[in-house]
Amino acid sequence: MLFRPIHLGRPTAHTPLALNVAIGALVVVVAGCALVVVAALWTALFRTEPARPTIEQCRAMADTGARLACYDQIVVSEPQWPAKGALAPAPHRTP
Repeated sequence: MLFRPIHLGRPTAHTPLALNVAIGALVVVVAGCALVVVAALWTALFRTEPARPTIEQCRAMADTGARLACYDQIVVSEPQWPAKGALAPAPHRTP
């Protein structure tokens, strides 16, 4: 036999323990990175919220009714933050 077969991944008496541990750790790290990439792609590709129009897209519309409806979608979709600081509503006090 000209070449002898090499059995990768199967520990033998000649394979040092440190090499087997390093290969196992490398497999775990690569699998973890693959899971992170898959989760990011899944989120990006299958996002459930519809894309919101931008101001520039609304401004470019020629139809007045459609443009106003586009502006309304932008206003409604923006989060309403609670008022804080000087602009916070004052509590109503009764004497």
